[in-house]
Amino acid sequence: MCANPVRVLGNQETTGVECVKMSMCDLDDTGRPAPSIVKGSHFTIDADIFIEAIGQDTNPLLISELNGIVRGKRGTIIVDEDGRTALRHVYAGGDVATGAATVILAMGAAKKAAFAIDRMLREECT
Repeated sequence: MCANPVRVLGNQETTGVECVKMSMCDLDDTGRPAPSIVKGSHFTIDADIFIEAIGQDTNPLLISELNGIVRGKRGTIIVDEDGRTALRHVYAGGDVATGAATVILAMGAAKKAAFAIDRMLREECT
């Protein structure tokens, strides 16, 4: 399933993210799949934080708000091979952990972190 965030919910604090399902069936002028909104497919994901992940520079405000986060010499967040930071239940990947790099590397880091998060949650729930 492809989805796109539409709106961050909450007033002073984030309470969730409203999303919409996307279809990748149509092709654009270059022959690449072009996303289109699936009508009536809005859904909400509960969340208490929303991190905008576009650009190639880390957000210093984000890092300063995470007490106990460990940063490297270049200002990036130090993570292990699964993207785990020094903070319990906090994972990081992409530019914030490696510095400016390709989206492919960021996607790979996200995939590793997702598997690690799933493993951690399964262990905590058993």
